[in-house]
Parts: sequence; structure tokens; C-alpha cells
Amino acid sequence: MSCFKDLNLGLVYDTTEIESGVEDELIIPLLKNTKLCKRGVGYFSSSWIKIVSKGLLQLVENDGKINLITSPKLTKEDWEAIKIGTLAQKDEILKKVIKNTIDKEFLIKDAEDALSLFSWLIADGYIDLKIAVCIKDDYSDYHDKLAIFEDFEGNIVVLHGSLNDSEKGYSANGEGLSVFRSWNEGQKDYVIEHIGRFDRIWNSQNPRYEVYPASDAVKMVFEEYAHSHPKPYGAQVKKKQIERRDYQEIAVKNLKNNNWHGILSMATGTGKTITSLLALDDIYNETDKSFFVIYAPLTHLVKQWSTEVSNYFGIEPIICFDSQKTWFDKLSSSIRNYNYGINNTNFVIVITTYATGSSPTFLNMISQVKKNLGMIADECHNIGSLTYSSILDTDFQYRIGLSATPERWMDSEGTSNMMRFFDKVVYEYSLKEAIKNGKLTKYKYYPILISLNYDEYYKYNELTSKISKMAMYVNDDSDDDEKEKYKKLCIERAKILILANSKIQKTIELLKKRYETNDKSHILVYCGDKQISNMTELISPIGYRTHKFDSTVKNEDRNLLLKKFDEGEMDILVAIRCLDEGVDVPSTKIAYFMGSNSNPKQFIQRRGRVLRKFPEKDYAEIYDLVVIPNVSISDHFENGRALDESILKKELPRVLEFADCSDNKIEALSEIKPVIIEYNLELYLSMEPSEIFKLNKGVEDDEEY
Repeated sequence: MSCFKDLNLGLVYDTTEIESGVEDELIIPLLKNTKLCKRGVGYFSSSWIKIVSKGLLQLVENDGKINLITSPKLTKEDWEAIKIGTLAQKDEILKKVIKNTIDKEFLIKDAEDALSLFSWLIADGYIDLKIAVCIKDDYSDYHDKLAIFEDFEGNIVVLHGSLNDSEKGYSANGEGLSVFRSWNEGQKDYVIEHIGRFDRIWNSQNPRYEVYPASDAVKMVFEEYAHSHPKPYGAQVKKKQIERRDYQEIAVKNLKNNNWHGILSMATGTGKTITSLLALDDIYNETDKSFFVIYAPLTHLVKQWSTEVSNYFGIEPIICFDSQKTWFDKLSSSIRNYNYGINNTNFVIVITTYATGSSPTFLNMISQVKKNLGMIADECHNIGSLTYSSILDTDFQYRIGLSATPERWMDSEGTSNMMRFFDKVVYEYSLKEAIKNGKLTKYKYYPILISLNYDEYYKYNELTSKISKMAMYVNDDSDDDEKEKYKKLCIERAKILILANSKIQKTIELLKKRYETNDKSHILVYCGDKQISNMTELISPIGYRTHKFDSTVKNEDRNLLLKKFDEGEMDILVAIRCLDEGVDVPSTKIAYFMGSNSNPKQFIQRRGRVLRKFPEKDYAEIYDLVVIPNVSISDHFENGRALDESILKKELPRVLEFADCSDNKIEALSEIKPVIIEYNLELYLSMEPSEIFKLNKGVEDDEEY
């Protein structure tokens, strides 16, 4: 897919001077790269669909959309009736006119494929059709010829001229088109004016026209025709042959033996996604009819899942997130087709975010699925949160949860609710096993010890005092205001450790030393929210090709950044939490963890991002900025030793977890071991990391940040 700037666009097109046709020269290349097309045209016929079908099929593949305004050929009587009729009467007249157009103007016998494509585009929501009727007394038509194309980078091209969407308009007639580009300063104002003109008509703000959205009755005319013909795009289920690994076979078998309910607790990077699709495949083979919803925590993960589903099953999933307008009609149509077996629809996969997928509208629609409704919950710990708990009330027959860390941190109730829904963890594949079996990269771990400065320690002590006092009376029965106040204090205290100033200084020092070596690419720097811009600005002057990777970076730019990072054209990515769940950065060889909290879900997932396999990547290095006591500061505080021990207890579980699976465990612990002994915490050295997490849950802890 290109952007419009890459196309060789002319200023004016004359159909009498172009041998290959204006469709090949201009229209099809634009459609192939279009995210949204706004088209206003007076006369419309199926021949246009046939001529530009290549462009339209590519638009479907790109999940693009067309907003189409056209004018029906009304008789004088129809026009008069519409002016005075009720909404129902108007709908009936427009339905009759559309039906006549299909029967006569579309020349069904000569253009069945074109009409089928157009009808399916409407049925699946790729074309949003509106009908413009002149309401003035002169019985005139809507006769505009305007096309607005927007690509996936926000570039806009406007076509305006005498070209109709008919075969004559593209060939026989002598027609002309002017082309305006949004990135050309001399043409930008024309683009803005034409967009405004189209939008005013689309939104019924032009007093000359009344614009009617295609009603259900009008859509049904097209849908009836569509469903009597095979869909001209998309594919039947054509499964990709994937060799099942032994552990994946065991995981799928365990799910089946538990009535297809359960959680796969598999280390990040061990193939949870493919394993769940293998299970879905077996379910479909058993039932011959399945409707599955896949939940993902973030929109870019929805797109990753979509790619995996398309590659494995050879079908295009229905994508549902953001505005309801973008997916409602398509989902509704698919559910109806699935329930009634229209067009042999027996396998549907919907991919959504937890935010959209827990909405009343979405869940109400999904509840209408009549048979074999299933779900896959990626990072399934999310489903236990109060925000998304409505999903748990849905009657999914098949329930598959995926998570490297299924237990919710500091949320026993949410964990219990989630476990009741999925029943239990049916399969575990630990990170240590994955490394041993060569599924993940070996790594070396280097804790980098730093301390809070006096001001940070003073603030930490002050907040701890407030938290301790509140902890004496705040409990589950407290009112929401009190619990929220307590939570904010905990988060504020957690930020002090996460954003400690010494972490910035030490990381920059380490990066400067590394720059003097040859090993200075494929580096990931995880930092806190407030550090990312500062860190990016501090790293770049060293000489690294550096870019931040956060929510301010557009999705399309993210893919480009990751590609450059993989290819070694970008040395360092400075990231925050947007990389915590599911974004693949397998080429990472070196990682600096500046902003880790005490929640194992976060730092275990971050480690998993770094350990994914990649060509010529023999091992990875993790540098972890760890806060330890500084007695020269804590001695000035009455409760300094107790405070030091509290900080150490928060940091140690991460250190011991990371060291436990590393190739250099003894070396990794050598520097911090004397500190552990000094504070009488040797017991931690003989415990499993999971046991330490449970032990620390009994200690007053910070909320997740």
C-alpha cells in the first residue's frame, strides 16, 4: 500500500486524451490506497463497479470505506409524494425506485458480477449509501460530480469535474477532471472547500436537498440480491498448515478435556496466539459452525490478531473498536447470516478490544448468536477488572484465556471472578522451560543499583506516613472517596521509585559507555511516563538514532518505526507502557528497565518482549535500575531502617525473578546480596519468586502504576 504522495498524479485529466482510460490512470490507483472515499454523483450504474472492481477489492482488503451520495431517477409523482409523505412512505418510495434501478438500469444479465460486488459492499458496510432528493419546486436532480479520497496517512485528493460513475462517463463521453491535493499549499483551500461542500450535503445542511440514509428496507433490497450470489471478495476457510509443537498439542488437549474452558498460562513469546488458534481450529472441525470473539487489550493488538487469523484461516475477521459506526452494520449482518446460514456463513471471527467488547451494544449483539459462541481472551487478566466485568455475564460456550501472568496483582476478587469464568489454568509453560527448550532467547541480567536522593526520600517517607495512618481504617467497606484517596497516595509514592532521578543519570552514563563499542543498536529503553521526552532528548546527542514509542505516535508510524528498528536503521526506542502487552519487538538485544513497578505482570511481560527469537540473536541483555537503601540519607530519619527495608522488599521480587532464569544468576546477585543480608532478608534468596510475590501481598503495597 502506498500513500497518495507516491502516486504520479496529474493536474487535469481529459478522457479523450488517455488511451488506457482515466480509471486505470487515476481512479483505481486512488481506490487501492484509500481509507475513506466520499463520492457525490448524479447518475450511477453497475458498469462503473465493473470498471473499477480491482480498486474496490483492494479497498475492501484495506478495510476502507465509501460514503456515497447519489440521486435516484424519480418520476414527477414520486417526487411529489416524497415531498409530502411520512418517513415510512418516503422509505417505501425510495425502496421501489432502487428496486427498479436494479431491475432496469443495472442490466442484471450483463452485469451480475458488478451488481453482486456493489450489493455485498453495501451489505458488509463498506459503502454507506445516502440518497439526495431536491426539495425545491423545480423538480431537479442532485447532479454533482465530486470525489474525495483520503489515504491511511491523512493525505487527501479531491476530483471535481464532469465525470459520471457510468460506463459512458469513463469511456464514450468527452469528460474532464481537475485534481486537487491537500499537501499542495496552492490547492489546499480547494480541498477544504470541497470537503465542506460534501459534508454539508451528507449531513442534510444544504437547504436545496433532503438527504436520506439508506433505510433498512432499502438496504434489504441490496442484501437480498447479495445473499443470492457468492461474495466476490474474502475467502472460504482455507487453513494454513502449521506444524503443532508438542507442548501446543498438550495445551489444546487439556482445553478439550476441560470442555474447552481454561487458561493457558504461557510465557510471553511461546506462541499463545497460535496455540489458541489451533484450539479454535479443533472446535470448528468438531462443530462445522462456530462464532468466536477474540478480545485484545489494545487496538494495535487487534490488528496483530487480524493478521494471524487471516494467515491461518484464510478469512477476514470482523474488526470492532472505536466508533460504533465503523462496525455495527457489518457485525449485525454477519450475525444474521450466521444464524440463518445465509451464503453458507458457518465460521465467523470477531476481534475487538476489551473496551468495545464490554459495551452494552456489543454484548447485546453477540448475545443474539444462536449456536456455538466462543471467545479467546488475550491477556485475560484484564477480564477480571470491574471495568470489563460485564463480559463475564455473557454465555460463551467456549472460553479460552491467555496470559503469562493470569493472577491479578492486588485484586483477589477480580482474580476469583476471572477463574470462575474460565474454570482453571489448564496448561502452564514457564519462561524457564521456554528458554531451556530454545523457544526463547537466553539472557544475561544486570541489576544496576541506585538510590533516592534526599528530597525523594523525604517525600517517600512523608507519603508512607500518610498511607500507614489511612491503612488503619480504610478497607473494602470504606466509601469510594476514602479508597480513592488512599489509592492516589499509593500511586504517588510508587512514582517516586519509578521516576527516581538517579535512574536517568545512570542510564545515560551506561549508554555513553556502550556507544564507544560496536554493540549499539537494537536497544530498548523502558522509562516512566514523565521521563520519555527527557530521555529521548538526552540520548540523541550521544549519537544514537533514537525515537520515542508512546501513545503520541500514530499506529501507521509505529509500524514504520518497528520496521526500522528491526532493520537496524533505528538504534534505540524509548518506550513506556504501550509496549507492555503484545507489541512484538523481537529484534531487541539490549533493554534498560528504568520504570518498573512492583507488579509482576508488567515486568514479566516486558522481559518477554526482549526474549523473543530473532535471526542472529544469540542472547539478550537486561539492565534493571534497582532502588536500594542509602544509609547516609536514611540515617537522618527516625524510621529510616524500616523504610529502607520496605523499599527493598518492593524491588527484590523483580531482581530475584529476573536473576533466576538468567545465564549469569550468581554474577547478577553478587552486588545486591550484601544489601539483602544487611537487612536480614536472606530468606528471600531461598524462595521461589512466585512465593515472594505472595508473601509481599501481605505487606502494605502500592497500587499498580
